[in-house]
Amino acid sequence: MSYDLFIFEASKAPKTKEEFLAWYDKQTEWSENHGYSDISVASPALQKFYKELRKTYIMGDEDVLTAEGKTLAEEESAGKDSEYIRSCSIGREMMYIGFSYTNAVDICEEVEYLASDCGVGFYSCSGACEVIFPNGEMIYDCYLE
Repeated sequence: MSYDLFIFEASKAPKTKEEFLAWYDKQTEWSENHGYSDISVASPALQKFYKELRKTYIMGDEDVLTAEGKTLAEEESAGKDSEYIRSCSIGREMMYIGFSYTNAVDICEEVEYLASDCGVGFYSCSGACEVIFPNGEMIYDCYLE
């Protein structure tokens, strides 16, 4: 199981809880006509965010080998996966990232800082269930059903 964050193009996202959750559901249907691993399809702000996030974290999945020749799953079981984001799905108006719960505090803090700096919003769908826009505006209690 992973800890998930939804990073989004703030100019496209609705500002009310009900509308935001409906938009989130639509975005996570994965129905855009492209693969979801190509950053070039994303908005310029999301591309900037991705570039900055990659300066600190390695994007990968369980089969990616680390510098020590171990899989990410092996690193996680040994408690040494703090520099890895396990999954990243990229759309035109959003990015969905998943990582180990053991990394949640550090990665969430970094994402909150970078999101504000890059002008994108983020939704902590596995944590506090808050939506935070780059201007500091928030939507509380956005629990998924």
